Amino acid sequence: MLVSDVVLNNTEYFVVVYKHTTTRMPATKTGTWFQTANPSFGGTWNIIADGTIVSPNAENGEGITSVLITRGGSMYMDKTMETFGFPCFGETAWIPTIGHDFSSDAIFTLGQTTTIGAHTATWNLIADLFGMPYLENDCDEVSSGTWSWNGRVGEIYVD
Repeated sequence: MLVSDVVLNNTEYFVVVYKHTTTRMPATKTGTWFQTANPSFGGTWNIIADGTIVSPNAENGEGITSVLITRGGSMYMDKTMETFGFPCFGETAWIPTIGHDFSSDAIFTLGQTTTIGAHTATWNLIADLFGMPYLENDCDEVSSGTWSWNGRVGEIYVD
């Protein structure tokens, strides 16, 4: 369920609600994003696993089912996650997940595309794995997740 038009203290909010079942609980990771060259251009970047894809890579965790991005009173939701190659683990068709054998907080997403307005954003986010905050697909440590959209590039941070 999507809840919109919520205003609290003159600030607009968006909420997506998923039902907890007797066998699976939805998982979320909230975050923020901004353009590296212009930090005032940004918003929220939220990763959602609704509990319907269990341990898709046989490494525990939940399959990510959507991303919810907000900026300036607008919300963009993508419910299509692309599989990706993950050379660090020798995988060629990894399914994006929240959680892993190594960490229940880990996030694995690479090579994702999300339509925002009339343009397609590409983004990558591997977070909280092996005690390192963010990684590239070759498991080298980096300072953040990344995105590019309409000639802009920036960073994604998990709360």
